[in-house]
Amino acid sequence: MGNRVAVLDSLFFNFDTPVTHQAIASLCLFDGLPDVLELRSRLRVLAENVPKLRQRIIGDMWVDDAEFNIANHFAVLCLPEISNREKLVEVASEKFSERLNLSRPLWSFTLISNVAERRGGREIVGMLFVIHHALADGLGGLELIEAIADDNFGAELDRGKRLESRNDGIKAAKLSARGLEAFKRNYIAELFREIAAKRPKSLLNGRNSPRRVIRVFDLPVEELRAIRRKVDVSFNDVLLGCVIDGIIRYHYKYGASVKGLRAVVPVNVRPQGDRLSLGNRIVALAIDLHLQCAVREERLRLINRRFVEKRDSKSLYAYLTLGELISILPRWLQRILCEWQARRTNFIFTNMPGWIKERRLCGAKILANYPVLALIKGHGAAFGFISHEEKLCACVVTDPNIVREPQLLASCVKEAVEELIKGRD
Repeated sequence: MGNRVAVLDSLFFNFDTPVTHQAIASLCLFDGLPDVLELRSRLRVLAENVPKLRQRIIGDMWVDDAEFNIANHFAVLCLPEISNREKLVEVASEKFSERLNLSRPLWSFTLISNVAERRGGREIVGMLFVIHHALADGLGGLELIEAIADDNFGAELDRGKRLESRNDGIKAAKLSARGLEAFKRNYIAELFREIAAKRPKSLLNGRNSPRRVIRVFDLPVEELRAIRRKVDVSFNDVLLGCVIDGIIRYHYKYGASVKGLRAVVPVNVRPQGDRLSLGNRIVALAIDLHLQCAVREERLRLINRRFVEKRDSKSLYAYLTLGELISILPRWLQRILCEWQARRTNFIFTNMPGWIKERRLCGAKILANYPVLALIKGHGAAFGFISHEEKLCACVVTDPNIVREPQLLASCVKEAVEELIKGRD
């Protein structure tokens, strides 16, 4: 028998439906084809060292899958029609739209290329590594790739125990007598403010479909860091400000206006030195974003204030406690409450630290790594950013049933970044 599923991991699993499948992914591009046999071998070794990669969820337990076979989780697609990066991303979109089989271990690894039929043309190679959010958060998934990278393979797996979840996820607040008094005194008002909040109207929200569309682009990270220093806000604030500006532009293209937005922003709560572990160690804060500032730099400062206010208002504690309370309810009621809570927000935004140094996987250099996010019910878009060497990899995931022009939305965000760098208002 395996370990009990942690509180937040369980919520992600129970929140999964045919139209809100809770998988996240890394979409990596390579400068050539990795050694396929070596890659398959490394994935097998990784699964041997990380028990949850061989387990599935039954009830509230992680249980070994007696029929585990690496062939069910590793695939190679050789498609001659892939003539450029955009075509590869389209294939990745189709693959990401497929819901993971919840009766098996919760991951898949697909190598996508045109190598078999390139006939002297340009070699296009990518990889889509999909994991269920119940298995790990974004940082946990990134560390799984690090563990099989050329420089780390073997050394990281020697510390395999650190790659396991310690069966605690986020340590949600325990309602002891003393803790209950503190909760009543300091946090109950904040909790009810979160519950009572309403979602502003936008073109990013509607009825979901199972389909997902991925759009990716690269940004100059140093120029964005210079803006962060100039305005004296966080790097997250700069990126979130660009996303908001892009969303406003998208609405204007349709002759619509947007007066406010409410963003879901995951916050990492892993202890220092505790990166190499699976499970979820995040708290998703809902940030109210009023868009009346005409000057972009002032908007960045306003975003910073909103985030600081939310952090200092003890919302982290309120969210942890809410998760603990929801987790003791029947699954059907968990899903209803999670979906009801999701209806209070417009989109998800996240930014993660990536790789500063070059990474190679089975002989191929990783040129880019794009974070592919899950959508929650009622959301039509999610925006993810991750640093990679000297650039920032950006990914916009949309539901085409809600966002009619995914490429337009991504282009609007990219244009917002470019104009911010140029200093235009």
